[in-house]
Amino acid sequence: MRKAIVLLLACLSGGWLMANHWTPVSAPYEENMPLTCVVQINGVEQQGTTLELGAFCDGECRGSQMAVYFEPEQRYIYQMIVFGEEGDMLTFRLYDHATQQELDLVAPEAIVFDAFGYGTLSNPIVLNFRQNYDIVVTVNPEVGGTVMGAGTYLHGETATLTATANEGYAFINWTLDGEEVSTEAEYSFVVTEAADYVANFELTAITQTVTLSAGWNWWSGYIELDGANSLQDLEEALGTNGLMIKSQNNGYA
Repeated sequence: MRKAIVLLLACLSGGWLMANHWTPVSAPYEENMPLTCVVQINGVEQQGTTLELGAFCDGECRGSQMAVYFEPEQRYIYQMIVFGEEGDMLTFRLYDHATQQELDLVAPEAIVFDAFGYGTLSNPIVLNFRQNYDIVVTVNPEVGGTVMGAGTYLHGETATLTATANEGYAFINWTLDGEEVSTEAEYSFVVTEAADYVANFELTAITQTVTLSAGWNWWSGYIELDGANSLQDLEEALGTNGLMIKSQNNGYA
């Protein structure tokens, strides 16, 4: 059986020492593990003494500690005793005493209980908590195409959005809050906040082939005509492929 014996020395200046939010369970466990670490949120090392770090195994609190300012290193360091057994998987949470709530963050990877412990005052381990963000993607117009890449990402992860145009449409650009961010159909970026991206498409051409028999044929389609010369423009567009544009009811061109 191995036990870690740790002497914790802390120099606190000013203010009141806050009571811990979590109460570690120690009685059933004969072993303990020293843990010396600093805490980051989204890669930024935290400065202050209002955050409480808790170590858990299967939902049970095995250790809890507030940050203490360590003058020689000029860092806010957590020195914690964690109770458990060899092989226990330890996960971590953060409680903010300033807001009196547990922070909704994605915890660092779990570590394995080891009586020899982790980290020192001069070389603490880093526990980086991260936020996750929703990346939402919409298509404009809805029939213009399809997109991939929307979802939930951790802070610092790379998201890749891919747009594919439907027949008769072409991809124009990606916009965020009305501003163009890329004209490439595949757009990659580092996620640092929640965002709503729009994939914009434009109508290019619709081609329809119709087989006609000898003599008169009646075929109709929905055509948007604009202006007094629109019928003439349509006739000119047909060229030698059409001899006459005739109304079903009256008149012809």
